[in-house]
Amino acid sequence: MKVGAISCNNCSIGYVSIPDRTGCICSKGFYYDNFFNCKKCPNGTYSNVEGAQSYFNCSAGYTSNDNHTDCIPCPMGYYSNISGSTCEKCPIGYYSNTNGLTSCNSCEAGSTSNEERTFCIQCEKGYYNPTIGSNCISCPNDTISNYKGAKYCQECLKGRTSNYNHTRCEKCPAGYYAPNVSSPLCLPCSKGYYQSSSGQSSCKPCSSGKTSNEGSAECYDIEILK
Repeated sequence: MKVGAISCNNCSIGYVSIPDRTGCICSKGFYYDNFFNCKKCPNGTYSNVEGAQSYFNCSAGYTSNDNHTDCIPCPMGYYSNISGSTCEKCPIGYYSNTNGLTSCNSCEAGSTSNEERTFCIQCEKGYYNPTIGSNCISCPNDTISNYKGAKYCQECLKGRTSNYNHTRCEKCPAGYYAPNVSSPLCLPCSKGYYQSSSGQSSCKPCSSGKTSNEGSAECYDIEILK
């Protein structure tokens, strides 16, 4: 400060005054660049002294705090596998249930990670997961999983197909059929064929002098349809 000054000057953002209040230096969390300008430390780095000429990398499993003056461990559900980096959320199918991890743990087959990636949860009914470290998948058409934690789906028998949420097999209604195991859906009987029973794998032809519309459960006299 000049002798006789009537006011003091403010230090710019990133600077603090030196002890005798005659100048400014970089504050903690900042460092001098090659042009002697104060720069905020990058994410994953810190400076814990004033007037720092450079910054320090946080160790793997850690990242910088909000003001870049220290390192803090990655929270649960996150990890950091290299020094001087930010914490990344664990991928789907992986989790971390302690702070400061450098890698995430994989969930077993039949399960996946929760939204926060802090623990594993079983696949819901109608879903399955055959591999470790991956997400649960909806069962394909005409297959089901009727319990939690399924690693695979079960095929529906002939004459049946899965319900809309793939939790149970249901009989094809009269007038429809499913010809194969794991048929993707129940097919309507063709014109001139019928099926009066549910849960069947084929349709029957109408007898002579009779016919039917598509998806019929019975046949009608041809004369009646004229």
